[in-house]
Amino acid sequence: MPKLAVDRLTLFALLGTVGALAACGSSESRDPSAPKVAAATDVQVPGDGDGGGAKADVADVQAAVSSYMSAVADGDGEAACDQMTEEAVAGVVDDGKKRDADAAYRLCAETIGSLASIMDDADRAGLREAKFEKTEIDGDTATVVVSIGDGPVELVRTEDGWLLNASPA
Repeated sequence: MPKLAVDRLTLFALLGTVGALAACGSSESRDPSAPKVAAATDVQVPGDGDGGGAKADVADVQAAVSSYMSAVADGDGEAACDQMTEEAVAGVVDDGKKRDADAAYRLCAETIGSLASIMDDADRAGLREAKFEKTEIDGDTATVVVSIGDGPVELVRTEDGWLLNASPA
């Protein structure tokens, strides 16, 4: 799979910095315009003997990452930032300035929205066609490796669903 032509540090800082998606329900509730990301080739879920609950978590985690990547590809900064923890939103632009949550959200949405202007069709397709290489869930945290990324994406389970939370290491 070809790598993206956009500034990869910017894209993957955004991809990794972001908390998992709010409202990452079942596949039936998934946005039909969300990217069709291939299933994980390596899934590790401790205690996966309960008959499906853990598999549902894997699907929800992967749906969160897919929805985030779709929002980035579409230049929909608000949708992307809605899928991130407050900490991740604040980290999108880490310029040392202190901002309240609303100002950080607005800047996050503007930054991700403007990313679309430097992406070409191949970049967008790369986001939509990326493959999950590894998904690990441990309680209320998850780590996902996507084929276009330089490192893992961390997510946390919140009352709103799974949200992207931390930058790749």
